[in-house]
Order: sequence, then structure tokens, then C-alpha cells
Amino acid sequence: MTEHLGRRQRLVYLLRARSRAERSMLDRWIATTHPVAEGPPQVVVLDRGAATEAALAEHLVDRDHDVVLQPMGVAWQPRQRNGRRDSKLRDVVAEGDPRAPRPLQHGWLLRADPHRAQVTIGEPATVADLAERFDAPGDAVRPGAAGPPSDGFAGYVARRALLALEREDVRVHGPQYKIPRLVREEIFALPRFRAGLADLAEREGRPLAEVLVEARACLAEMVAGYGRARLDVSMALGRSIRRQGYDPDLDLDLDAARDVAERARTTSSVVLPTHRSNFDASVMPTAWHQLGLPPTHTLAGINMAFWPMGAIMRRAGAIFIRRETTGDPVYRYALREYIGYLVEKRFPLEWYIEGGRSRTGKLLPPKMGALKYVLDAYREGRTDDVLFIPASMTYDQLREVADYAALARGQAKPAEGLAWALGYWRRQPRRYGRIYVRFGEPVSLRAAIGPPGRLAMADEGLALQKVAFEVATRINGVTPITAAALVTLALLGGMGRALTFDQVLTVVRAAYADAERRGLPMTSSARALTTDDGVRAALDALVANDVVVRWEGGPDVVYAIGPDQHLAAAYYRNSIVHHFLGDSIAQLALHAAAQPDGAGDARERFWSTAMDVRDLLKFEFFFFDKAAFRQHLAARVADHVADWEARLADGPRGAAEVLAACQPVVAHLTLRSFVEAYFVVATELARRDDAPAEDRKAVLRACTGLGRQLLLQRRIHSPESVSKPLFETGLQLATHLGLIESGADVATARAELVERLRTVLDHLDALAGRAGGTLAELLDSTR
Repeated sequence: MTEHLGRRQRLVYLLRARSRAERSMLDRWIATTHPVAEGPPQVVVLDRGAATEAALAEHLVDRDHDVVLQPMGVAWQPRQRNGRRDSKLRDVVAEGDPRAPRPLQHGWLLRADPHRAQVTIGEPATVADLAERFDAPGDAVRPGAAGPPSDGFAGYVARRALLALEREDVRVHGPQYKIPRLVREEIFALPRFRAGLADLAEREGRPLAEVLVEARACLAEMVAGYGRARLDVSMALGRSIRRQGYDPDLDLDLDAARDVAERARTTSSVVLPTHRSNFDASVMPTAWHQLGLPPTHTLAGINMAFWPMGAIMRRAGAIFIRRETTGDPVYRYALREYIGYLVEKRFPLEWYIEGGRSRTGKLLPPKMGALKYVLDAYREGRTDDVLFIPASMTYDQLREVADYAALARGQAKPAEGLAWALGYWRRQPRRYGRIYVRFGEPVSLRAAIGPPGRLAMADEGLALQKVAFEVATRINGVTPITAAALVTLALLGGMGRALTFDQVLTVVRAAYADAERRGLPMTSSARALTTDDGVRAALDALVANDVVVRWEGGPDVVYAIGPDQHLAAAYYRNSIVHHFLGDSIAQLALHAAAQPDGAGDARERFWSTAMDVRDLLKFEFFFFDKAAFRQHLAARVADHVADWEARLADGPRGAAEVLAACQPVVAHLTLRSFVEAYFVVATELARRDDAPAEDRKAVLRACTGLGRQLLLQRRIHSPESVSKPLFETGLQLATHLGLIESGADVATARAELVERLRTVLDHLDALAGRAGGTLAELLDSTR
């Protein structure tokens, strides 16, 4: 420490001493190291509010290089057990935070184990250096600032000293225990924050004092409060929670995860995971902690802030966000600045990119709101780059899948609250398998849109869409295939018929072989499907949770989707549909090209059909732009037949031969329920002739009734197509096509949509072998 002193400099110790025991440790250390020529050591004790600032002021008068300020403190560790220093719940009860025990206990804790505490030395600084940074219009600590912080030079110096000691604490405890300190104080003191509030008050015509009070309350509501002991306890609690149905140890691809972790250590990061279950809240923090990374600050809906969960989650890093902020500019500004502060300080953020839990098993369209705040921070130069880290949390089976099926049938969503939480945890736990965490290649904001400052406000929306689409695509790319997904893919393809074990085995093995050949990600449960016992185990697991029924009363054991379980089964199947989407559209387009009476040549019919299906499903799936989509589809067909385009030049016969080589045929297994749901919506709209359909709730209720009727009439074949979420997407397509409002040509346009969808369903029927002939018959018809 003394090497920082020049000939004429004097040293002032800034002590974080929370008890007499800590002060004694620090005094002994100073007594053995303080230069004798300096005379008696000058000491200021931090964390004493006005008393600290008054004592500091005596040493800050000249603001020159003659005074060196040296922060010092004491860092504590939990007691050692089996070579590890982790906080246990009993430690928290006895000591509060074992890494910051109650001050009255410091003395006897040191006598019991002197190795639990050690002196920490923060980075020293001269008064002149601190004054220069304090007075600067903008610097590395306060970019974009306009003048000094609001609480004066002494308050600024005290905070800098405490934060310097916090950095030393992180070195002692490890990077996974890096937690923010003095956040509300830091943000509220920033000139940029107060200047922005002054501008807002002027625009809104409100007194500045009133806006300041409101902003302080907003920060108090949203700022998360971590504690290091709570991290250890939350890890243990999360493990205990996961035991209620799951293997408590996560299946984490460590090789890929470590590569991501290394980049996240040095760059501002946002983790964007999928959201499938209430268990998710314990999954990603555990994975992040295992990688030795600081805890994430997780954006959560204010609906989850009920007592006591709100207090627990806030102390575990949850930032509760109000659902509706349109009429609350002060809240929006405070949230923007809070997120910007976390980005600037490289505290990792996390939120579910879909906004809420997926009710269909398929990745939902990304929500842009929070992404915009991060983009604002980057554009303002508060960080050199931001990594958006795609993450997939996948479950062998889901505890909530029955709830999602009920919502899809139109039941009202129960309001979250204490009674809801108790009911959730009181359910009889079953076994649901393992939880898998996979990370995709991070999306660099700098690589995506260029250096800070180059993005024009007019291009902001396009930039957000570009980043969100890339993140979503990479999430889909690393989402692994589970055993339940492949088995339900096979059983749903039966469309109401039970399948023997051998029939299930045939479909599952074909899909598995294709996935393995293509190098698609698969879980350990899916890998077990290579054996007959593995397939039986997957079926038995679904039977145990009532998704599948097994009938053993005849000569053959048969399996079928259980009563009213088609939506639950579809949830698992939908989680992997994106892996087979390109092949499915290609097969459908090839079938259209193979029709001997089709208009135009086979190649034209292939591409026109493929692009039409893309347009029909563009609100359901993440598609590349049209040029990239064509390249992707061509590559998928070429994976089966290298010269397929030349073969299509031979006409329908060539198309049929290419289709026969594209195995396994999966189009009817993956696309039917989506197309049938849209068919129901289009039929309901056409039934109204040219009348408006602007009451969406009424239209959805009508679609549910019509869908059940069409299912009973066997005009549609998939019970899982009668689904409110799929009807909602169908209405989104109808809105895009201008079919909701009344108009002169709307009745004709609605009827045309019905026919477009009917044509697609005819192709799917043919591919399933239920109408239009088998593939062998199709080949015969083109001879």
C-alpha cells in the first residue's frame, strides 16, 4: 500500500468497520504497516452518513495530490465444512448473512474461527483524481453525466470507497457472489438521472420535487436486493423445489456453457431463456451459479409480487415490472435508467424473451420492450457491447401441462396469489424426469448493428426485430428433442387410433434416425429410444402422468393419447416441430408438384406451394426472409436428393420420386393441427359472409364451438387443433389479410382463405395416406 505514496503525500484510511471486532482487526493491520514517518494514522469510518461526510470533508478541502485515500474493510466467509464454505439455512438463522454476520457476533465468531475473516484493501485514489472524475461532464463511471452528483463530493467519495471494497469482497468470495450495492443511491445521485427527470417534469408540466419523489418510489419498487447468503440458500431451496417431481441436478451442457460464460465475464450480458414452467425461476439461476457467474437480475411480471413470494423473489434478484406503463412516464424513465445502470456496470440481466409461459410448447414471438431499454444504453455509449445469450430450458415432462391444456380449451387463467401458490405446491407430486439447460451462441449487439452511436432512431425498430429474431432462431437451434416429444409425435399422428408398440416404434425410430443423422440436439431420454426398453420407458412415463393410455385387454398391447389429453400431448410434440419444419413444408410442396393435373411445371408448383405455406404460417413460426427461406428449403431437399431440382424438371413423376426419397414423411405429423385450427377460423369468418368480426372474444368462443363440431363430423382430424392459442394466431393471420372488418370483397377473400387451407389439408391427408392415394399409388398415377 505504501508504494502508492509520493514523498509529500499523506495517507488517510477509509474504514468499513461494522463492529469493534472489525475495527480492532483493521487497527492492528494499520499499526503494522503504516509508515512511521507519516505520524499517527488518519482514519475516517465509513457508513456513518453525515458523520462520515463531515469527517471526510476535512481531507477534501484542497483537492490535490497530497492526500491518498485508502479504503479498507473486513471480508467474512461461512464456516468451512468438508472443504467448502457455503451458507446453510441454519447458518443464516444463527448469523444472518454468514458472509456479513451480525456485528454483535463478530467477536465470538473470530474467537471460534479466526480464519473466517480477513482484511481487504481497496484500490487507493488521490483526492485530486476523485475530484477530477467528480467534476467531469462525463467519464467511465458516469457516462453522459451533466455535472457532479447531487449528494456532494464527500458523499461521492464515500460511495466510491465502499464500492472499491465491494470489488475486493468479490475477489474473496468469487465472481458468482458479485452483487450490486448502493444502487438506488448511485442512480438517484447521477446527474444524467436528475437532468432527465427535470426534462420530464417540464414536458409533463409538473413540479420537479413531485417528480423526484415519484422517481425515488419507483426505484424503491423495482430495484432488486441481493444478499450473498441468500444466493447459497436459494441454490439449496431451488434444489429442494426441483425434487418435487424432477431430478434436482440439472442436465447442463458444460462445454458449450463454459464458452458462453467466458464471454459473459467481460461483457455486458442479457440471458434470454425460454419460459415453460414455474420451476424456471430456480433453473437458470442455478445454471448461472454453477458456471461461476454473478447472479442475474430477472425481469418478472408484477403479478408475481404477491406476499410472501414478492419479498422472497425481490431479494433473489427479481425486478418486478408493471404490466401497463403507457400512462406512467416517470416509471418508464426510472426503469430505463435502472436497466441502463445494470448494463453499464455489467450486472447480467435476464428475462423470458416470450414475455410469459408458452401454452403450446412452441417458442412464442419475442417481446421487444426490455430489449429497447438495453439498446438505448448501448446507443448512448454506456457499454461497448451487449451479449444476448439464447437459452433453452427443456423438461422431459411438465407439471403444468394439464393447466395449459385447460387454458387452450378456453378456461380462464387463475389469478396468481397466495392461494394459487399454495394450491400449486399442494398437488400430489409425480415424477417428470429431468430438466435440461442449453445455451446458444451469443448474439453480439455490436456485431449485429455496429458501434454505439451509429444507429439512427428511425432504424431502432428494425434493429430490435433483427436481434430478437436471431436470438429466437438460436434458441430453437439448441432446444433438445426429448423422448416425450418423439413419442407424442408418433401417437398424435394416429389421429384417434391406438397404435401397437411396433407401430409406435417404427415412427419414433424413423424420426430419431433422421434427427441423429442431421446432428439435432437430443436429451438423454431421447438417446434411450435406441432400445426397445427405452421406448417402453418413455411410454410408461407418459402413461404414469395420464397423457397416454395403455390397453392390455386384447391380443396386442396398444397405446393412445388419453381422453382430453391431446392438447397436453401436443405441447410436447410442438416443442420440437421447428426441427422438422423445413422438411415438412418441402414434403407438402413436393406432393403438390407431383400432382399430374397441376397447373404449371413441377418446379413452379413446388415453389409457389412452399411460399404459400410460409405466408400462411408466418405468425406461427420463425421463418427466414424469402431468399434465405428458399435456400434453406432447397438445402433440406438436397439433403435427401442432391439433384432434386433437375428431377423436378421431369414433371410430376420426378417430383413423386423425390418425395418418395424424402424420408421420414413428417408433414402430416407436424403441420396438421396448425392448419386445421386456421381452417376453423377461416370457416367461422366465411360463415359470417361479409359481416365484421371485431369482437375477438366472441369470435374465439365461436371458433371453439365450430371446431368441436367439425371434429365430431370428422371434417378435421386433430383434437389438438381446437385450441384457443392456435385460433388467436389464426385471427392474427386473418387480420393481416384484412378479413376482420366488413367490406365489399371481404366475403370472397374469406372464402378464398378457406380454399387455400383446404388445399393444404388435402396434401396433408394424402401424405398421411388417408386420402388421395399412398405414395406408391401416386407414383403409379404418373407413369
